[in-house]
Amino acid sequence: MIKVLQIRETPTTKCAGIDSNCQGLISLFEGDKDIEMLPTVDYIKHTDPFIHQCWLDKKEICDSIKKNNPDIVHIHGAYSFTLPVAIRCARKFGKPIAFSGHFHPFYSLKRPLLGRIYFYLVTRNALKKVDVVFTINEEDTAQMRPFNQNIVKLPHWSKFEKAITKEKKVKNMILFIGRLNESNKGIDHLYHLPEGEYEIHLVGKGDVELRSDMIKHVNVSDEELRGLYQKTSLLVVPSRYEAFSYVSIEALMSNTPVVMSDRVRIADHLNGVKGYKVFKYQDYVGFVKAVKNTIGCTVDVDGVKKIFEPQRIKQVYKETYKKIVSTNNKNL
Repeated sequence: MIKVLQIRETPTTKCAGIDSNCQGLISLFEGDKDIEMLPTVDYIKHTDPFIHQCWLDKKEICDSIKKNNPDIVHIHGAYSFTLPVAIRCARKFGKPIAFSGHFHPFYSLKRPLLGRIYFYLVTRNALKKVDVVFTINEEDTAQMRPFNQNIVKLPHWSKFEKAITKEKKVKNMILFIGRLNESNKGIDHLYHLPEGEYEIHLVGKGDVELRSDMIKHVNVSDEELRGLYQKTSLLVVPSRYEAFSYVSIEALMSNTPVVMSDRVRIADHLNGVKGYKVFKYQDYVGFVKAVKNTIGCTVDVDGVKKIFEPQRIKQVYKETYKKIVSTNNKNL
């Protein structure tokens, strides 16, 4: 049995990508006879002075490694000063390291210059010290490869993969899911659609000015969200950047087509699959045209299921974990 200890940056929201990935791996390997995912260790509390915080993180991480005695330490998050601390702790106990960067390109950050400086001062050196790097799209693969050749590109998967039901589509219904008052989500694109031509449903927190053709949903349960996926004729994801896009998987697997910007990187995994359209970010004319041409179209649900099939992805993780443990044991 290989025991894996995940160490992550403390998620700032319930739906943070790092949190979803960590919890997803725990669920994926639940009951597995070869891999045991140990309880996740969080770091960065954002409350203590920097030096004191690093000392606390080092103590907590080292104590967790010592207590759990994992075979692998799997670190999540590229933008954290505690990243090198976690690596030093793992190396101190002779543990091989897997790394998932959840990398966002510099142009997508609120402070691009600081992100670039941090990457080349901290992340670049950290990449050289880990045994394997997991990436989720072509962009972060290209960013990481110069510093570590052992890269495994894998998509995420969705909890919706077994929850497909058939419900009649509502003609001209459009669904948008995301934080409504965050500019990164690109909600401004929706206001370029002809008013009254579509029924636009918004799911997410935050206040925005609603047009007469917009309906806002708050405190939506998983069951209610599932129903919206089933009824809508189109999901739009016009974001400035998404390293992946869980909502796109969930829509496609609900037989709902998707219009997404060219900065939504799940498209890297969808080659040859019917049911989605990509437009250039902030090309509002192109967005309107893509919506018109894609709404209500047929989705290759079987093709989508095959790409994001959890057991296939699980097997790649398992083989990778076994390989780095075997290599580490030979080097001891």
